[in-house]
Amino acid sequence: MKVAVVGAGPAGLATAWKLAEQNHQVCVFERKVDLTTQGSGVLIQSIGLAALKELGVLSEVEALGRRLKRVDGYTKEDRCDRVIGADYTHLVGNYQYALGIQRGALWSVLHQRAVAVGVEIIAGVTITGAHRITNRAPAARTELKDSLGNIVGTYDLVIDASGAFSKLRHCSGVHNEGFILPYGSLWTTLCLPIDSQYNTDAMTIFTGERNQGIGLIPTGQAEPNQPQKVTLFFNLNWRKAPRWNNASFLTWKRTIIRQWPTLEHLLEQLTHHEQLYLAKFRHYTMHKPYAQGIVYIGDAAHCSSPQLGQGVNMSLVDAVALVKSIESEQNLERAVKKYARRRKLHVLVYQTLANLLRPFYQSDNFVAVAFRDHVLNLFFRIWFPMRLTAYILSGQLGHRR
Repeated sequence: MKVAVVGAGPAGLATAWKLAEQNHQVCVFERKVDLTTQGSGVLIQSIGLAALKELGVLSEVEALGRRLKRVDGYTKEDRCDRVIGADYTHLVGNYQYALGIQRGALWSVLHQRAVAVGVEIIAGVTITGAHRITNRAPAARTELKDSLGNIVGTYDLVIDASGAFSKLRHCSGVHNEGFILPYGSLWTTLCLPIDSQYNTDAMTIFTGERNQGIGLIPTGQAEPNQPQKVTLFFNLNWRKAPRWNNASFLTWKRTIIRQWPTLEHLLEQLTHHEQLYLAKFRHYTMHKPYAQGIVYIGDAAHCSSPQLGQGVNMSLVDAVALVKSIESEQNLERAVKKYARRRKLHVLVYQTLANLLRPFYQSDNFVAVAFRDHVLNLFFRIWFPMRLTAYILSGQLGHRR
């Protein structure tokens, strides 16, 4: 079978690699020219870790990241009022932790595996159209077009792994594009000083006033005997994101340090606004993640706000489910339908949860934020909610193995 994968992120590369191992001819198209720029740190939860184990790269990926035992969220730096709490050590099973890792480190492992099995990766090409050709013998095929209108090839199957802002979603016949969420984040990667007192066994979030908060994800050491890396992110309404020049950036930085003084040793590493990147998020759920000749995985099929941290995890699980479905079914149409059935409940559960929780952690909703700060603070003073939250964050709720 001749397969095109659109998007060279973790989901696309994992799918391409495993399909190539099944002796399919696979080509990956990626719009970015520089494939090594793969974004911020991510938290790989237990479902993502299990997917990596099935793929056969768990130990390799773990060596590049940092095991985290907890996720803690507070309203302020004094850590008196907890509004997020998850203790992974309460989980049952093999993965009583999450893995903080730079997305680029995860990507490099999957990229090496894909290249090693002969996957062709074409960078700098934006795929914008897919057209089903039914008069091709012996079977119908899908024709791909780039942003210039050029035909780049015809394929038995197209896998859209191009992310939340996919340009192929319209090919499914569904015109609902969801909506861009008002809250996004500014993020950067920094080095944690050797003498830092910061707990590298936990992801820590401070929600701040009106959810203009800050958070840190430890992501391990790039090399032995080197400082720990952390991803630092600022939660904010992206429409109100600063428009910087050198003077305004320094003013903004001083304001942030006054608000979060214990993080000054990290923030002093920020010297210009180009070190910060703005991430926007979309909420969208494709209830039938396939059409004739094309199937959608990862954020192209389902994307949401990031407070449950399921983006890369769901993508890896999608990749494993699709590969296994294709492997077990001779008929391609039955295979993609089997993939959709296998993923339906899990996706629906977490898309619904993300939508329900969004007002509490990523909105200007005064009532929801007040409830969070005054009621959840009491809720997280007992152990059971810490276990329940860890179970939800682990991604296991509704997951069909």
